[in-house]
Amino acid sequence: DLGGLPVWSPDGQQTIVADPAGRLWLGDEHGQVKTAVSTGAAPFWIDNSRFGYIHLVGSLARPPAEVVISSVSTPDEAEIALALPDLAAYLPRDISLDQLIIRGTATHPSHPNQLFLAATYRRNLESGQEGSFIFQLDTKTGELKLPLTLPYNLGLYNPFVFSPDGRWLTIQSFAESKTERQLHLLEVSTGNAVAFHSGFLLLLPGYDWSADGEWLLRIDNGFVQLIAPAYDYQEVVVHDNAVCNFATWINTS
Repeated sequence: DLGGLPVWSPDGQQTIVADPAGRLWLGDEHGQVKTAVSTGAAPFWIDNSRFGYIHLVGSLARPPAEVVISSVSTPDEAEIALALPDLAAYLPRDISLDQLIIRGTATHPSHPNQLFLAATYRRNLESGQEGSFIFQLDTKTGELKLPLTLPYNLGLYNPFVFSPDGRWLTIQSFAESKTERQLHLLEVSTGNAVAFHSGFLLLLPGYDWSADGEWLLRIDNGFVQLIAPAYDYQEVVVHDNAVCNFATWINTS
């Protein structure tokens, strides 16, 4: 019985467990907690000895203010890799820092010092104006880039997933209607992005990468869609099932 959601280290021997109260714990390979870390969200691993997370300042009701990196040997000590004011130079004039929430993280599979994260905002509840800034942070040098901006907030469930080869970052966001969603593919090396729209009512992953990173399997309104983004190729697979919400790869072929 797990006390929260585990994130495994690259060697699979350790976990960071995020519990429902916003607390982070170091755990074993089974997700059984051993050592308290801090309050935080969106934990990630850089290597088998270093991990990071979005540090929650104050309480869960307050926005996360910084991205920190710690080590397995001293989990109660953390170094600030990114603070909210670091983002100010990248924001439009009509967006202020106090409107931002840092959320969502993903490290590049081949270059784990490259951390991708999002800062989302909503100007006010009445206007409904919102958006997301997708940042790329080099945790070794501190270099910060802004490869993508989106006019909508991110999806609630695991909005960042890399293809296994690290070429593509999939980003799930809401669309104009809150009952619709979009799946964005960001090509990391070029900064080019393409979006796929779906009227599916639930914000679920609904997609999976093949092990070689060549094919994206996606569910769109009950149909199975095969996408080879490197070749700008798409194919719709018609099946006999009445409802299809999830699909996954068994092997690469």
